Amino acid sequence: MTAQLDLDLATARRAPRVSAADVAWFVDQLRGKVDWVTTKNLGATTEAQKRRLRRIKEMARGKIVSFPGSPGYKLLDHCTLAELRRCDAAVRSQTRRMEAQLKPVWRRMHKLELVENSPA
Repeated sequence: MTAQLDLDLATARRAPRVSAADVAWFVDQLRGKVDWVTTKNLGATTEAQKRRLRRIKEMARGKIVSFPGSPGYKLLDHCTLAELRRCDAAVRSQTRRMEAQLKPVWRRMHKLELVENSPA
């Protein structure tokens, strides 16, 4: 018997819209907190809410820190050197994995460009 994965392959959703007020709210939630703040502590329980927090963090342009494997969110100015080093290592590792996924795409694009641009 074969098992089948139960994947939610809904149509791609656009990134949540966020405003400067959303960024200000998020920064305010983290202000004065030395420890990491989890998505649950921020009131995000659904995947859509967590995605919105990630988008707000992205739009905060570096003021808010979170990375693969981090315990939550924290203001950049409240991070220790060790935390920033873990962030650096995690993001660099993620970047390498993403680039590895793109290499076959780049090779295929290059092949297609050679074919499309070759003289007939």
